[in-house]
Amino acid sequence: MTEATLEQRIQQLEDIEQIKKLKALYCKYCDGNWPGPSHPDPDKIADLFTDDAESETPFHGKIVGKEAHIAHYQRCQATPFCVHWVTNPIIEINGDNASGEWWLLVASTSPAGGANWTGAVYEETYQRTDDGWKIKTMNLKVGFVCPYEQGWAAPNERTSPPLESVD
Repeated sequence: MTEATLEQRIQQLEDIEQIKKLKALYCKYCDGNWPGPSHPDPDKIADLFTDDAESETPFHGKIVGKEAHIAHYQRCQATPFCVHWVTNPIIEINGDNASGEWWLLVASTSPAGGANWTGAVYEETYQRTDDGWKIKTMNLKVGFVCPYEQGWAAPNERTSPPLESVD
């Protein structure tokens, strides 16, 4: 296997940083300006995706294409408040394509006024375009959704073990 040149390694680092910024902009544009509303500019969010992008979540099903993404984010405006925290990015560059995984925690207010937590993982692919990196596919794998007041553990599981028993 041929070792990458310094120029290639720098390009890979720049690509990773551009994809991190792409994801940060996605979260910023979804969260809106506090105090709300969320998703204030669906066109701006959809511009982060390729024209033929596909997204899928257990909440909204499969979304294909730019116009469908715009319509989806218009419907999301019913959520009066949300904040996305994404962490632990694993980004792999392969020429003009890339893949990424992000852990997600969302605090949100439902349209009915309830406060909720969501924990999930984004599995994504990206494509380099003339306008920079864009999201090609986005799949949300949900670990939990729960009311803020209840939390994600069942009531009998909420007691933490004594500190001395934690490894």
